[in-house]
Amino acid sequence: MGGVAALGVLVAGFAIFIAGVAMTVGGVTIAGSFGDNPLPPNVGQLGLGQVIGGSGLIALGAALSGASIATFAAVAKARVITAALAGMTALLAGGGCLLLATEALRDLVLTGALGVTALLFGAAALILGRRPA
Repeated sequence: MGGVAALGVLVAGFAIFIAGVAMTVGGVTIAGSFGDNPLPPNVGQLGLGQVIGGSGLIALGAALSGASIATFAAVAKARVITAALAGMTALLAGGGCLLLATEALRDLVLTGALGVTALLFGAAALILGRRPA
């Protein structure tokens, strides 16, 4: 069961990494989205949040994937580290889901996706956190 949980964390970690790269590129190239229209005066700061958030997702995805690979390679304490990272990711996704659920104009697809992500990473953290038989 631990191998399935580690595989799930590995696949989701790669997905988070790819989403982080896309988010960072979107933030860096936001000025190009205005085309021939005049640029707003704060165009230099419009993509800053995307770049910072995307960089955080890149780091989280790389850490989740690396810890999962280390778990498969039977590196000492890798299973505990993978469980801790999965638990942290579950808390972050759950917090994001709660923040979105309290907004007046919420995105139901994103809220649902964060809820499912929190559930899956939470289950992986519980499975990986127990002692192997």
